[in-house]
Amino acid sequence: MNITFVDELPGGRQVLPVECEGELVWFFARGAMTEEARDEMALYFRHLTDEGHWVQQWDGKRVPPQRRRGE
Repeated sequence: MNITFVDELPGGRQVLPVECEGELVWFFARGAMTEEARDEMALYFRHLTDEGHWVQQWDGKRVPPQRRRGE
C-alpha cells in the first residue's frame, strides 16, 4: 500500500484510492493532509495488512501478480 501526494485529483477530490498492477495506491491532493498524518496513516495501513485485517484479492488470489512465482 502506498500513499502519494499529487497536485490535484479529478473532480476536485481530496483522496482517491487506485489499484495499480496489484498494489493499492492512495492519492491525496496536496494540502488535504499533513505529511505527519500521511506517515501515521501509512503505519496504520501496515499494521492492518501485517495483522491480516486487510486482505486484497487479485483475480481471486491473495497474492498480487508482481509477487507470484512459478505460475
